[in-house]
Amino acid sequence: MHFPAKRVCAAWMAGLVGSLMLIPSFSVIAAEIKAEDRNGDGVIDVFDYLLAKRETVAQSNPVEIKLAGMEVAPGSTVPVQLSFGANPGCENLCFLLDYSEGCTLVSKPKIKSLLKPQSPYTEVDDETNVVLFISVENSLVTESGSFMELDIQIPADAAPGTEYSFAMRNVHAFGSDHEEMPVRFDFGKITVSPTAPLVTLPASDQPADRNPVVTTMPNEGEGGETTETTVSTFCMDGIDVSQWQAKIDFNAVRDAGTEFVILRAGYGKYASQVDSKFVVNYDNAKAAGLPVGAYWYSYAKNEDEARLEAAACMEVLGDRKFEFPIAYDFEEPFQMKYSKAKIESIICAFCDELEKNGYYCSIYSFASAFTYNFSQTVKDRFDAFVAHYGVSKPAYKGPYGVWQYSSTGRVDGISVNVDRDYAYRNYPYIIKSNHLNGF
Repeated sequence: MHFPAKRVCAAWMAGLVGSLMLIPSFSVIAAEIKAEDRNGDGVIDVFDYLLAKRETVAQSNPVEIKLAGMEVAPGSTVPVQLSFGANPGCENLCFLLDYSEGCTLVSKPKIKSLLKPQSPYTEVDDETNVVLFISVENSLVTESGSFMELDIQIPADAAPGTEYSFAMRNVHAFGSDHEEMPVRFDFGKITVSPTAPLVTLPASDQPADRNPVVTTMPNEGEGGETTETTVSTFCMDGIDVSQWQAKIDFNAVRDAGTEFVILRAGYGKYASQVDSKFVVNYDNAKAAGLPVGAYWYSYAKNEDEARLEAAACMEVLGDRKFEFPIAYDFEEPFQMKYSKAKIESIICAFCDELEKNGYYCSIYSFASAFTYNFSQTVKDRFDAFVAHYGVSKPAYKGPYGVWQYSSTGRVDGISVNVDRDYAYRNYPYIIKSNHLNGF
């Protein structure tokens, strides 16, 4: 699931990290360095600053961060790696990563296993081509190796010799005693070459086994009566999308075999935080004949905020009809620090409001959250929409109605990566027959 980048990047630049550190702006830092075209490209810019900055820390046992570069053919999708070339003890890190206009970031940054379980905060502002990275307290393993990967799409019509650059700025690293450490970091470069290989990502990390479950499906008899037959392999193949997927051809999505779509409706406690593509995605998915569900991303810290999120969600949903549940997307790291009782109170506050208004609710989160963070009441009362990638089935041992098995799937009609899902319950029948979600 995805949350809004532009708002977060702006908030960070305004002081989101204020209690942790004071980060000087690039213009202030650059003023301390002699203006000089150090890389010989005829322009004095952030890349020249980076070269100058590296010279000042080269002899001080710095934290070294590397960005991989390569030559690729036009139209390639390149996994750009950020890694510690040398790490003398950095445990906290934050930075902004600028990437060139013209190339496209096709998926959220992937956090690698070098990091401890407390995931860092990453956000993308694709209007200004900036990625924000803020590690959680002591979340970095103090060793070398890859810690983040970004999939970059190079235009198919890119001219040979075109260079796409990636540069870090406002980089701050801290050791175990919260002392700031010197940092040496590269800027990476991807060069377009007609003789280089075409780089593509795997079509999907779809598991080999759909993990069939026993369920009950309705069958309409000759006289119009409904009977039920137990089937052991019921499974629908779907996707969930947001504004991150940009323009979507839902007819092509349908023709590629997709059987349902779950849309991000919005986030937070204000209806103004509607996903910018929600309305058009809903209209076009329905026009293509696809069953539709929705999800609302939570930042709630208590029951009152959860009720505000519910009100905002329902205002955005309006009088639209949904064949799949309305999922409460509960995954923020700060929320996972709450007790099971508090998490239960927040989730129930949101879902109570929706259920009172005739909606079928489910809970979206990661397999680990269902296993360790959610109370049995939450798991018993609400269907689980569980996320776990790269496995034959989720680690969560309880029942689940939908499994998000990939965040890097590819589907005809969508030009970037997309979340892939399996549904194991016949939600359209359940919801329609019980006159829920607007039916």
